[in-house]
Amino acid sequence: MPYLKRILLASAQVNNNKEYLDHLKDERDGIERALYDSIKKGKIGLDQVQESTFEKLFDKFNSPNERHKEINVFHYCGHSDGEQLYLQQDGTGNRMLSNQNLVNFFKYQKKLELVFLNSCSSETLGEMLLAECDHIKAVIETRSKVSDLTAAKFAEKFYQSLHAGKNLKLAFDQTVDSFADIKSVGYRNVKKGRSIVKWDDHGESTWTLSFKEDVFVDNWYLIERPIQRYFEPTIKTKILVIVEDNHENDKYYRLIENLFYQDQGVLVFPFADILLEDKKEEFVANVEQVIILLTEETPAFFKKFEWLNPFLTKVPLLFLGCTGDTAKTFTQIASQLEREDAPIYPGPRTSLMKLAALESLEFAFNEFCAKAISQKITSTKAILADELDELNFTKQRLPFESKDNELAFRFGKHNLMLIEGSPYCAQELLVKKLLRYANPRIAGNIKPNVVSVKSYLPGKLTKEDLCKILTYTLLSVDLDLGVEMIGKTILQKTKQQDLIIVLNDVSKNQGDCLIAIESFWNELTSHLQETEHRLFLFFIHKECQESQKNWTTQGFVNQPPLFNVRSLDLIEPLNEQIWNGWHASTGKRFPKEDLFHSLIQEEKSQQILKDPYMAKAIAEICDLMKCPEIYPALLTI
Repeated sequence: MPYLKRILLASAQVNNNKEYLDHLKDERDGIERALYDSIKKGKIGLDQVQESTFEKLFDKFNSPNERHKEINVFHYCGHSDGEQLYLQQDGTGNRMLSNQNLVNFFKYQKKLELVFLNSCSSETLGEMLLAECDHIKAVIETRSKVSDLTAAKFAEKFYQSLHAGKNLKLAFDQTVDSFADIKSVGYRNVKKGRSIVKWDDHGESTWTLSFKEDVFVDNWYLIERPIQRYFEPTIKTKILVIVEDNHENDKYYRLIENLFYQDQGVLVFPFADILLEDKKEEFVANVEQVIILLTEETPAFFKKFEWLNPFLTKVPLLFLGCTGDTAKTFTQIASQLEREDAPIYPGPRTSLMKLAALESLEFAFNEFCAKAISQKITSTKAILADELDELNFTKQRLPFESKDNELAFRFGKHNLMLIEGSPYCAQELLVKKLLRYANPRIAGNIKPNVVSVKSYLPGKLTKEDLCKILTYTLLSVDLDLGVEMIGKTILQKTKQQDLIIVLNDVSKNQGDCLIAIESFWNELTSHLQETEHRLFLFFIHKECQESQKNWTTQGFVNQPPLFNVRSLDLIEPLNEQIWNGWHASTGKRFPKEDLFHSLIQEEKSQQILKDPYMAKAIAEICDLMKCPEIYPALLTI
């Protein structure tokens, strides 16, 4: 289930006409405007406390009726003076909430991870929160006075950037850059003076983003996103959701949509999308699973699309009881479709609306339905693509999966990986697996730099040729600029994110290329130093003879601690033991009647093991399972 983030927006005025903040309402409206679409769809939670008192904040964080709405982001707009926030009293006057008192309160709010203090001189409070609250990972604070109007605009633009899909770091940087030339008056502190200073004498922003770890700000999104792999998802499961199209039922459809919206492997379609006559056959042919949302009107609604019934008797199907007497409704439809096997959630004698009376609709769905539905919605193709990733590579995986300290391999700042096997050993799949172990910090739309060495250079490979290939890969310049320039380029690129380079298709015609690799890498180490992010450089030799390993690490001398060189075991063909073990383990994920179980038949197993190199075995399995499209997706870096 996607993790729904909740924001608490707290604002407070000062009871002093001279220091009245005219733009607090503009800030509240701007934030709500920036996030409106996702708030409406239930992808973000936004709660507001106006005229904030400490008692109101305490109640918001601790109300028993709000426990399913735990707050992840606290946004304050109002006055502060570096030592305290200016909250309001019930009645007249202001209550000064000292920095330490707020820190002490926030120590107990364990779901809180981001704090935005949009008031004057809040840097000290931000430092205290990071130092004393382990669960708070980042704080946006101000180094000095901040303009009332500009603060309101800054907040709106910041949340607009987050809502557009940028991570915390990029959203903040973009917002700061866009305000560099804006100056206005009216400040959020209670001290006298109207200096028109937005950027200080050194050109630094009033706002700062402070955090404990880079990995948090690089991977924190307001709307949770799937883990962005460096390669495209292999398979998509297509779900058709059937519910009568009216405003009241729309909220139930949104529950399903929000459950899967972050998962790149699941596409959710409303029934209304296939009502056009010319689209019916094409759409139904591609849908793999169906969820029927049961409402009191559903039986009558079903008469409108009897043409769909033959399809619904074949595909995986489940029911979600939304309102009314779901047991009665389910019985009628299941009998009509002859699908008594289809499960019903949250249960045959209750409905989401009945459970929602205890808490909320969202809470009831998350608590009683979401996990079960997520597990149910998995297509044969998606399971197969996932499980083929575990076939073979037993020796190569051992150092990365072992708990034995002597065997365990730990990635460093600069990593060189040497991989060998035959032309059909599926080395590309192994590269993707190794990178998942490393969990590279890389933008979702950025792909690894992949070069076919054999295509670029048919003849013998030298260090100079290698420099030329890497210069072109990194700088798009068809020249040999030397190892030093390559080192500088790598350092520059790894300031932003991890750098992945795959030199594929090294062939036996390129002579003893290990000498060239050793010479290049040993010189490169003198030009690389500690970096914020990491380098992954892969060499893939695809023309090894069976049981004939060529590459070792003996020639990589005096490797500093920042550097890791690894020559993986030679990829060997499948054997009967590996195949049988994989088939027995994988078979547990498929229904008993699934086509996968027929692969255990001796004739088909022998057919696969007859030419047992990984790539050919995968192609054979995909053909037998009638999903050949999996093969190219798996073997593309």
